[in-house]
Amino acid sequence: MFDFSAPLFWYKLVFAAELMIAEILAVYTLKKKRNFALRASLCVAGIFMFAFLYPLLSYSAWYSTLMFFIFLVITVIGLVICFNESIINLIFCAIIAYTVQHISYETYSLVSLLADFESINVYMPQGADSVTEFTAVSISVYFIIYAVIYWFVWAFVEVRIRSRKELVLNNSYLLVWAAVTVVIDILFSAIVTYADNGRGSETVTIIFTCSNIVA
Repeated sequence: MFDFSAPLFWYKLVFAAELMIAEILAVYTLKKKRNFALRASLCVAGIFMFAFLYPLLSYSAWYSTLMFFIFLVITVIGLVICFNESIINLIFCAIIAYTVQHISYETYSLVSLLADFESINVYMPQGADSVTEFTAVSISVYFIIYAVIYWFVWAFVEVRIRSRKELVLNNSYLLVWAAVTVVIDILFSAIVTYADNGRGSETVTIIFTCSNIVA
């Protein structure tokens, strides 16, 4: 339940931070509620606490899918507490943020595979199949990839959100499509991660590419 030696246990906190940063870049210009700083501080602390306490009862694609989906829902609740926007608008922004985080993670995983440097297999329990140390190269590549992708989406995609005084989504089908895409994306990513043992780099490259296309 609380396996402190498992990479996935600590990656929950990293994922929460990555997702919240991506959400901040998407929503920071939206209308804020009173006492925003206090609300935001409590929500961030609460999300990190939730991530820390979330139990690891299984190392499987289905359990990981459920976990990451729940984390997304919790951050949406935090956005609702902090921002004076419709829940549809906030869900849409959260979906954009999750997609950015997912593409960044998949890109980093692919680069680490092709460049053949150490990166932690966060989905597995501690053991012979898990690499337990980051290197200076892997850490540097991690920050560069995430920074570039987050900046690109902020500068060229989310600029439309920032340019509007009021965010209005008129097409409900767009939101439904985006939500279904994220669910499929989370599930597909987890299945790919647990199924890639023993595959060659060419096969895994194709799988990672397809995963990012789904996003």
